[in-house]
Amino acid sequence: MTQPPYVMERIGVLMEPDPADPLEASGVLNPAEQPWESVKIGAGTVPIRVPEGWMLLFHGVDGQFVRESVLQPKVRYATGAMILAADDVSRVVARSNEPLLAPEMEGELDGIVPNVVFPTALEPIDDDEAFVFYGMADSRIGVARLRRTS
Repeated sequence: MTQPPYVMERIGVLMEPDPADPLEASGVLNPAEQPWESVKIGAGTVPIRVPEGWMLLFHGVDGQFVRESVLQPKVRYATGAMILAADDVSRVVARSNEPLLAPEMEGELDGIVPNVVFPTALEPIDDDEAFVFYGMADSRIGVARLRRTS
């Protein structure tokens, strides 16, 4: 096996379920674009409303998959952000060129699956800050503070 069969290269947007195929995505966000997400991208947090539209954090993976291994020690999961248009969530308004969060601390580098930060929740503090809850190496839960810079 060169890659797990569940690898996603895109993030789908389900607008209204089609009775004939309720799992069919209505729109597709851009595929992987940056080196830090070269293997795949995937969903992360639930989008939150921001002045520019809807913001969500997603994960990007780089590195290489190891054949015949369930645990993947040679990949790195990092976190980026997307802003989706308020009137059309299948349209990306802005996207991270670099990860907002990448494995750096011991708890993110060592664990069941090393080199992983996986965004799971955003909790707004005020208009300019939010807490980001994230998985650390599939072993712990971390929290970071996300601040608006402009």
